[in-house]
Amino acid sequence: MADFISIRYVGERLMQCKDLPDALLLDVIQDAERYATLRDVHDGLADRIGPVPWNLVLAKLRGLIARGLVDGCACGCAGGFTVVAPDALVNAA
Repeated sequence: MADFISIRYVGERLMQCKDLPDALLLDVIQDAERYATLRDVHDGLADRIGPVPWNLVLAKLRGLIARGLVDGCACGCAGGFTVVAPDALVNAA
């Protein structure tokens, strides 16, 4: 389980959603067996790029849902995230 952090800096500024590549999140979600929970996504990102604040993960997932790349619930519950189309991984890169 990843450590809880509330902020993270990228260079001299606070980390923002744009610092989390779409393709990375889609890849983390795709790695889940049936669907990815919020914890799966958060911990998968932490394993690949280091600790990421929960609020950024939720905000990024909301954006991916709004753009139709991911299906699930980003209210803070378990989530149940799935990649809508397998070719979304290629198009998001």
